[in-house]
Amino acid sequence: NMPEETAEVFTDDGYFRTGDVGYLDDENYLYLTGRAKNLIVTEGGKNVYPEELENCFQLYGEIDQILVRGYITNPELKSEEIEALVFPNPDMFKAPEGGTGEELAAFRKGTEERIKALVDEVNKGLLPYQRIKRVTVLDEPMEMTTTKKIKRHAVG
Repeated sequence: NMPEETAEVFTDDGYFRTGDVGYLDDENYLYLTGRAKNLIVTEGGKNVYPEELENCFQLYGEIDQILVRGYITNPELKSEEIEALVFPNPDMFKAPEGGTGEELAAFRKGTEERIKALVDEVNKGLLPYQRIKRVTVLDEPMEMTTTKKIKRHAVG
């Protein structure tokens, strides 16, 4: 009962536009690379899909959650750089109980240094325009959907 909205989400030949972006390889296998709405466009006009970068961190047990996104560096050009929000694995990074302010600050600094070292390690294997430029280590986990995906729109 909403013909205009329905027409927007279907192609002329009847396919549903999901918002997923991908490609077919030489053998006709389909690879999904990300979501069109999450696309980051760098200063050089290169397209980066955050999901591809997030997948690079799957084997690092020190990271519980990671969200990769773009941030505007030049409002006039609307170009973006790449940042990562990281919630460390609480089982691997436990603050000392009853620690002094200095001990807690040292623990936090050590955690941030380790997470940044992991990002640097992953960055070495990425193309220059894909590299993460800014890292924020979070104290609390990010909000998740019922399917255990980070709610991208809910992260400030």
